[in-house]
Amino acid sequence: FREVLEASLIIGILYTYLKKSNNEDSLKMVWSGVGAAIIASIFISIIFQIFAQGLEGNAAKIFEGVVMIIASIVLTTMIIWMARNKNISEDLKNKAKEAISSGFKYGIFTLAFVAVFREGIEIILLLWGAGKDGINVITSIIGAFLGLAGGYAIFVQGVKVPLQKFFNITSTLLIFVAAGMLTYGVHELESGGVIPYVGGSTKVEYNEIIAT
Repeated sequence: FREVLEASLIIGILYTYLKKSNNEDSLKMVWSGVGAAIIASIFISIIFQIFAQGLEGNAAKIFEGVVMIIASIVLTTMIIWMARNKNISEDLKNKAKEAISSGFKYGIFTLAFVAVFREGIEIILLLWGAGKDGINVITSIIGAFLGLAGGYAIFVQGVKVPLQKFFNITSTLLIFVAAGMLTYGVHELESGGVIPYVGGSTKVEYNEIIAT
């Protein structure tokens, strides 16, 4: 829900700016960027799943560990970025203005593509990490549609939502999710023999005591 809402808000800002600045001819580039990003995200997701399912034993553990740690870093970086950039709307409008004034045909396309594709990658990492033992597809789809509905309500219907408060609360929750992913990632790397098990000696001593 949050990732799709973020993407829809960014596209909504771009769409509104282009409409108000009489650059409606660039709207096709926005939707082309969105479509390309969705297709690219689905493609990356399929490749990711095929590769992950083809691994076994320690290779699978190492892969899971690395992905978990990367996911935790991506989530944490996103949270910090949002906390530091209080005026994302103005920043995005300035980038759109620069893209139009530069005369680069695919400037707006690139802005829309990067915005949606970034959220797509975050969704892949987040769902794979959080849903290690299985993902409820129905609730995921519901969350995505609610995110789209939220973006539509804000930009088309003009519904006022305390977004800052919403993102502050969800960011706090995501910090715990990121911490859990990092912990699990380290555990998998320990199981895969990449890094030493911190409690290894204690565990051996305990087993020896029990055996005695």
